[in-house]
Amino acid sequence: MDNNKRNDILKRFGAGSAEVDELSVFMTSTFSSRIQSLDDSYLEAWKPVIMCVHIEGAAKAINQYLVKRELEIKFESPKSVEIELYPSIGGDIPIITAENPADFYSILRNVIYKGKDDPNISRMGAAFAFGKQTRFILLSCKPYADIPAELMGLDEETWTQKSLLIRKHHECAHYFTKRYYGSSKNNLHDELVADFSGFYSAFGEFKAEWFLRGLGLLDNPDGNEGRITIYTEGLSDKSVKIIAQLAFVIAKGVEKWSETSDFIEMDKISRLKALCENNLLKWV
Repeated sequence: MDNNKRNDILKRFGAGSAEVDELSVFMTSTFSSRIQSLDDSYLEAWKPVIMCVHIEGAAKAINQYLVKRELEIKFESPKSVEIELYPSIGGDIPIITAENPADFYSILRNVIYKGKDDPNISRMGAAFAFGKQTRFILLSCKPYADIPAELMGLDEETWTQKSLLIRKHHECAHYFTKRYYGSSKNNLHDELVADFSGFYSAFGEFKAEWFLRGLGLLDNPDGNEGRITIYTEGLSDKSVKIIAQLAFVIAKGVEKWSETSDFIEMDKISRLKALCENNLLKWV
């Protein structure tokens, strides 16, 4: 998309010259180059971990191989912790699932954050570590994006199962973009790609309402509360409102695209590539 067309769209949503400059940077795709990182040699380090899982359980394997001795985790529900080597869209990757919320946060803090606290840690329901030897996905069993089951029209058990599927495929999409585009960031474009993958994998369709509800925009359309604030941090108040308005239109555009014959004929990777390689404003 050329600059003039992009600027015309932004102005149509109320952007002045200051907001156009700010949002032009915000709308720049992080998927513009293909930097493939396809080396799977890190999986060698996971062989003893997986072996320990089979013999002594995932909780024991985490304490033995993934945390420092001084950060050993006292699991509340060790038998409900699982580790699997999952054949994701981005390639095989270890996935740790913790059913107990306290165990999830202990793994998050002691394995990923090395014992340090993070101000956003209580808001997290999943995490993706991408190091040379520490590459894995961590999942909780919380309701996705803290959406209550009744707002999804589902019973608690079904929504818990769907939430886990959404999270798994959401994080696997981040793994895909990290490996094939060298990017996995906290921004609106990345989250659209990942949420699309998550919801479509869990439900066999994508609804704009689900994506917007997960961002917190259905209850706060100005974008000043909810998960959307993570992806608009640092923007002016007016730019945040414009992004919130755009998110509604973009999500609906992606939903309509997902119902086309062209989309139906694509495989999963082609769909993700289309979402990555088109500027967000294409869907306006």
